[in-house]
Amino acid sequence: MKKLSIFVVMLLVSALSFSTINAQPLMYKMGPKFERGKFMSQLNLTDAQQKKFNQLRFDNQKKAVDLRALIQKKRIEIKEMMVNNEINGNKLLALTNNISDLQSKMKSSKVTMWLDIYNILNKDQQKLWVKHFNAMGNKMRKGMHENFMGRRGFKGMEKFKMFMKDRDND
Repeated sequence: MKKLSIFVVMLLVSALSFSTINAQPLMYKMGPKFERGKFMSQLNLTDAQQKKFNQLRFDNQKKAVDLRALIQKKRIEIKEMMVNNEINGNKLLALTNNISDLQSKMKSSKVTMWLDIYNILNKDQQKLWVKHFNAMGNKMRKGMHENFMGRRGFKGMEKFKMFMKDRDND
């Protein structure tokens, strides 16, 4: 029973670590695909708007760094429990819930920043802002769907069907 509970806890920790590590780059890094410079020039921000925009971004980035550090510390506490084989169910649940709360704060902070930026824009800029982020969201969802279906869905299913067909012919 003890081995089963250790396995379940390790599985939970692995799943939490994997999902959040992979999600963070999408949420907090805006690389070349974002084409920030091109989009920012289309917004045609005033100097005051640009200054406020930058300040909102920097404040959000600082907050995100602090929250990610807290999350990492909580994960280290979980790993420490596992390595020392001193698993306390209540403490593990508290740490896991705390990590979830911190991740929620990161997401809320991102949405708050988006809204704050939206509020400093004029009506034309707001339309462009919403259009751009709606298009980005659609591209991300489409890409995620294609990756999932391409790698695991249809191709995997085709191999499975071929296997079953060969098996039935034997």
